Amino acid sequence: MNTETLIQNKTGKGIFPEFETTLILPLTNTSDEHYIRQLMERVKEAYKTIDQDLKTKHILAKINDCIGKINHKISKKTVVLFVSSVDEKIVYTDAILTERIIANEPFGIRDLADLMQPEHQFLLLLQSADNFKVFVGGQHHLTRLHASIPENINAYKNDIAEKTENFSDSTGRKEILLDKFIHHIDKELEMIRHQYPLPVFVVGPERMNGHFKKLSHNDKAVAGYIHGNYDDAAPHQLLQLLTPHFNDLWKLSNDSLKSKIELALNANKFSYGIEDVWSNVMHKRGNVLLVERDFTYPHNNTDGIEYPNSNTKDILPEFIKDGVDLIIEQVLESGGQVQYADADLLNDYNHIALFLYY
Repeated sequence: MNTETLIQNKTGKGIFPEFETTLILPLTNTSDEHYIRQLMERVKEAYKTIDQDLKTKHILAKINDCIGKINHKISKKTVVLFVSSVDEKIVYTDAILTERIIANEPFGIRDLADLMQPEHQFLLLLQSADNFKVFVGGQHHLTRLHASIPENINAYKNDIAEKTENFSDSTGRKEILLDKFIHHIDKELEMIRHQYPLPVFVVGPERMNGHFKKLSHNDKAVAGYIHGNYDDAAPHQLLQLLTPHFNDLWKLSNDSLKSKIELALNANKFSYGIEDVWSNVMHKRGNVLLVERDFTYPHNNTDGIEYPNSNTKDILPEFIKDGVDLIIEQVLESGGQVQYADADLLNDYNHIALFLYY
């Protein structure tokens, strides 16, 4: 299987500055000797622009040694190797990530969590007086979904023949046909939302959008209406059109998250504050971790927290710069998710919170 390798130089603050080289690998591939040989060639290629001194040769030897320590029997999808000239750290996760080689640059647990952030997704209903199309997408892509019903209004003309036979006014016939068409579109959108329970953007002529808003049963799921005739627009043009409206999408996402927090609180399945979150994470009770992106808890700030001792097999305290980093790592290794949340959302929860397993 061919995998895309991104050899990147990452700038910025690293969480584990001692770990200067990182490999993100599909776990299943790491048991293939041919794959490992090719991987090491790619790693060496990444170091071609770096001075080939003794330290570099030592790092390459450490990477090779670290690969040999990978547990191929563990039930995870991705393995992440943090390697320095003096030590290494192996993290396993259920997330499916693109293969990456990050050479001679700091990269840490929060950087890894960044790669795993869920993309805000949405449905796009593109409609005109004659046609409709439905897409699913995110900020950078759109995929057209195939409708289970005809997408052109002409297919529904026979449906209204009896209702319009007494209409001498062609405008009245067109209005009935348009409303019938919208009812079909709305029903199709409702079926699609069962499979993709996402917010919806509706794009079309103002008159068409007005009819849809009046008749639709999906109106509460609509993140925004955009007026204009874009029936022939390409996907990249539609994304440009939607970009100014993505803030509405983030607001809907935050509102949804607030509702989930309320439900979890009522079910006594929501933990918050560094001490409670730490305790629940270490007992593997965590499902989804919510944390402010810049929230830290320094290693020497040990109120309420007992860090693992130096004999712990998988956690090395000398490399813990921040208790939040270790929490993130434990959640990922336990098969949970990490989601960065806005400060105003977590203001009442001491900057960090955890959805517990139901």
